Amino acid sequence: MHLRRTVDPVAEPITWAECMAHLRLDDETEKNYIESLIVAAREYAEQATGRALMTQTWELKLDRFPPVIVVPFPPLQSATISYVDTNGTTQTLGTGVYTVNTSAEPGRIYEAYNQTWPSVRDQEDAVTVTYVAGYTSASAVPQTIKQAMMILVTHWFAVREPIITGTIVADTPMSVQSLLGMNNHGWQF
Repeated sequence: MHLRRTVDPVAEPITWAECMAHLRLDDETEKNYIESLIVAAREYAEQATGRALMTQTWELKLDRFPPVIVVPFPPLQSATISYVDTNGTTQTLGTGVYTVNTSAEPGRIYEAYNQTWPSVRDQEDAVTVTYVAGYTSASAVPQTIKQAMMILVTHWFAVREPIITGTIVADTPMSVQSLLGMNNHGWQF
């Protein structure tokens, strides 16, 4: 199995204006830096929770069709499938052959009623699932995740060095781990 993001999110779950208010800043001199921290906080939260936070496109490659394709980084919005047939030709699988379950978390794709997966060439990455995942709007992202991101941005904004001399050494704020842990359902892919 190979997995890679092919299209990054075009929006973030939290805005720089929200972070500015959280940081109690009233000028925009740090706007670019705060925006970069928001991206880093989203990426951190996505890895910690195993979720796609905003709409993004992924490509999942498999060597063959399993009975059920479990799609990483919920929530799943949509999916299309292509495969290399036994002659070595790449084909797009008709949507009537499979069912996409976007309600399940993580999302699942399985054969439609009275359908079977086609035969594929015996090679690496013979099946490609291209899918769209993530929440469709920032308002749909769980508030606990957004709060954890705000705390991370605040922490990284205030502490810009990896080591602070003359004070207590501490990991990422425990509150972040607790908030993100509420949204991690232990999915393993």
